[in-house]
Amino acid sequence: MKSVAQTQTHILNKTMVIPALASEGSWQTVVPENSQHKYLVFSAFLDVRNGRSIRIIAVTKTSTRKKGLVKPWCKLWYETPESGLNSKLVEGELKIIQEHWQLPYSPYYVTCPLSENESIPLMVSLLNDPAEEPLNMLKVISNYPEGKKWDANELEPDVKKMAVCVKPLHYDYNKELEFLEFIELHRIMGADHFILYNHTVGPQVNCLLKKYQQQGIVTVLPWELPIQSQKDIRTEGIFASLNDCLFRTMYKFSHVIFLDFDEFIIPTNHYNYRELFRYLHEKYNNKKTSWFSFKNAFFYRQWPDDPAVQEFEDPLEKQLLALRKTTRMVKLHAHGTRSKLIVRPDLVDMVGNHIIWAYYNHKVFRKMDVAPEDAILHHYRICEFGGNDCVKHPSTVDRSAYRYRDALLKAVKTRHEDHFDECQLSKIEGSKYPS
Repeated sequence: MKSVAQTQTHILNKTMVIPALASEGSWQTVVPENSQHKYLVFSAFLDVRNGRSIRIIAVTKTSTRKKGLVKPWCKLWYETPESGLNSKLVEGELKIIQEHWQLPYSPYYVTCPLSENESIPLMVSLLNDPAEEPLNMLKVISNYPEGKKWDANELEPDVKKMAVCVKPLHYDYNKELEFLEFIELHRIMGADHFILYNHTVGPQVNCLLKKYQQQGIVTVLPWELPIQSQKDIRTEGIFASLNDCLFRTMYKFSHVIFLDFDEFIIPTNHYNYRELFRYLHEKYNNKKTSWFSFKNAFFYRQWPDDPAVQEFEDPLEKQLLALRKTTRMVKLHAHGTRSKLIVRPDLVDMVGNHIIWAYYNHKVFRKMDVAPEDAILHHYRICEFGGNDCVKHPSTVDRSAYRYRDALLKAVKTRHEDHFDECQLSKIEGSKYPS
């Protein structure tokens, strides 16, 4: 079997074409399949903060279990019209990504240093031994303009462009109407792009994903991580995906939301995120804020639908989650517990599920705990410990999402009708369809 590097050499020409086999995001092995443990890489990014380096998203055995890990080697690949493909070996540095729960495998950053005047490599391969031939080849994703010096103090606090990152879709996710509601409500509130990771999805959601991809609204990356979820690694390798998304959006988006499909960060007094963040900056001066935490409110699905829904004329509107479920717990979770985040990606270095684990510069930049009077996380779920006892918690009615009612119905209905036949979407009870 030829190595990836050998295969690449054969397909190169002298026209500066990036090799076709280099991946911008897919799981590839570092070690042979018959090795004692798995070692995989997914993506590679140029990082221009604190000097220049290549940051690789990887998964391998948790270093705190048994003996430590072998230091990695980065093979940097360059292409020139004169000599074709050239490579250079540099020693890399492994850093574990937090929240691994001491399971056998964890996500890691591998940092490959670049000298100050060194050109940016087209690709990188990760090796356990510098004498080995590489089994992987990652395209170096470079989102920052070449030749421009990065300066954190030049970043503006206003929302310029916003992305949404969601953990890997799994268990053949196929909640087609909730998926449409998630995408369209976030677009109404100001999201420009969505980055999703496809472990397994059902046929209807898969079809809708392709429609959004064709319009440039969604990026979908394959997520075929060959490690058993929950037994050997946390939830489909969630923290590898979250931090891939952090670096994938860095230098391209001013703000990034990290959420699940049953969650919405809803402003309390503003229509969209741009208005909210403009207000927060005017009130608190957020130029030195790197991330924003939003308190979690459970809108348990076992609570009855809002009575107002029965007055809705459109059958589809009666099915929209944010309009049906308006009863929530009075008590909100503390920041850091169940909370979710909006980050300025250039100023963050490691994302967790509910908090940030590492800043670009923690001495200068800080977090903001957003007050519930300004926005909260609406989390629509069943009782977290099974049964129905959760509905005994003191509750209140919160119709904050109703300000989006007309726009949300129009957006979801248009999508549902446009793709109903081709995606074989489920019929909405009470709706009329062409015979």
